Amino acid sequence: MFPDAGRGQANFRAAPAPSAFTATHAALSIDRSAGEIFSVARREGWRALELPRGPNNVIEFWIENAVMLELLTPAMARDYVTAMGKIANRR
Repeated sequence: MFPDAGRGQANFRAAPAPSAFTATHAALSIDRSAGEIFSVARREGWRALELPRGPNNVIEFWIENAVMLELLTPAMARDYVTAMGKIANRR
């Protein structure tokens, strides 16, 4: 998994040699605002973008610009839970 060259979401690719990027990531709901999250990213010099993931948004937060976490603010987490509930109820 590696960051998009622009402002798009992360992509997957096969690496012919060892890479600083990893295919492992996690989605985490945290009790912080988007502003607080972006402030940490700016302070550390790390990439962070708010992007859509289907019916909800996440913040791609790239620790050390190599490991990506999908961070969800409380509002994003509510949207995610609502969307997943609708999907589960269709089954």
